[in-house]
Amino acid sequence: MSEYNDDLKIDFDNLNINWRDQPITYMKWSEKWANAVVFKDRKKETIDVLKADLDAKYRHQLERTIGKKPTETMVSAAITADNEYKLAQQDLIEATKNVNLLAAAKAAFEHRKKALEGLTQLWLGGYYSNPNIPAEIKERVKKDSSAYRNEQTTALNNNKRMQERKIKPIKKKI
Repeated sequence: MSEYNDDLKIDFDNLNINWRDQPITYMKWSEKWANAVVFKDRKKETIDVLKADLDAKYRHQLERTIGKKPTETMVSAAITADNEYKLAQQDLIEATKNVNLLAAAKAAFEHRKKALEGLTQLWLGGYYSNPNIPAEIKERVKKDSSAYRNEQTTALNNNKRMQERKIKPIKKKI
């Protein structure tokens, strides 16, 4: 079900395309969710019909076996143990899982819309534009950078001279 990941991606360079496609992709996944709900409801209906058929089958079978009318618990246990019923239950569980995943995908597209709104506001506010720095500030930064580089170079040269002047330790013989 991770096929929705591609549809959820936002291309920051093409916000207009993302906005254009948002309702289409939202609708696409909403339709998938609606179809999954219908499929799940049909599975539930199939189980109800199967349960009714199995109820009649096991009531008749148990009545012949024990010689009297079976209890509701006996009939319910027989239905629950039936392999066909177990498979139908598994199908319903998978259909429910699919509905839940598609509901989450649909919610993710609502979040995508909010993200697009936020990114659009950032774009309108100039967040993604090139900075416009006044000339005097650029000049001051250049000057400060040059002074800093000169200080660092001087400090480095002083360190080298100090290391050259150091006396090498005398090795003692033992």
